[in-house]
Amino acid sequence: MKIIQFIKTLNNTELGKGTTHETYILIPKKAEINDIFENEKINYKFICKNNNNEINLRLRATAKRKELRILGLGNYYRENKLNPGDSILLEKIINNGENKLYISHRKEENILFFQKVKNRLEIFSPELINDYHNQTDAYNHLIKIEHVASEKKRTDSPTKTNFYEIMINNINVVDEFNDKEIGGITIFNNKLIILHPFVFEKHIIDTEVNIHE
Repeated sequence: MKIIQFIKTLNNTELGKGTTHETYILIPKKAEINDIFENEKINYKFICKNNNNEINLRLRATAKRKELRILGLGNYYRENKLNPGDSILLEKIINNGENKLYISHRKEENILFFQKVKNRLEIFSPELINDYHNQTDAYNHLIKIEHVASEKKRTDSPTKTNFYEIMINNINVVDEFNDKEIGGITIFNNKLIILHPFVFEKHIIDTEVNIHE
């Protein structure tokens, strides 16, 4: 039996919460996905692990941006109420010569996720800003969140994006991250934690044991 897993942390744009409202999974340039999606011209049927429903996904390359995307996820995102920072798992199980494809996800709760954009932060969950602004943990780490600008990300963006500054004891969190990197902050057991979530993970598990149903 062989198991191939692709795990991706989702951002605002992939979930359709950006300016284009398109829904997809963006495949990072370093990621190899062709062992799950072997042919870009056909749809692949995935089984949802949480309810056994089926969903059709397909791999497409965009013409202008030269990005590789997995499409067909809009209903799945909405039905499961996925948010930026949540992760999605695509899985291919090869057993006794038969291939099965599965989709599942993991939700993160009460984490303020953001992405660094030109030395500022786009906050993915602005509804949590008031929960963190002016909060202090047990170690006297004071969090300050300030709106610094509203600008278009690109000249062709239809709307403006709000950008913020997060300070912890007057130290700017943005310096902890590379450009376009996703990050987050949370308070766990009354301790402030700065998170560096992974963008994607790929696992291949190959065993000599086959499962017989």
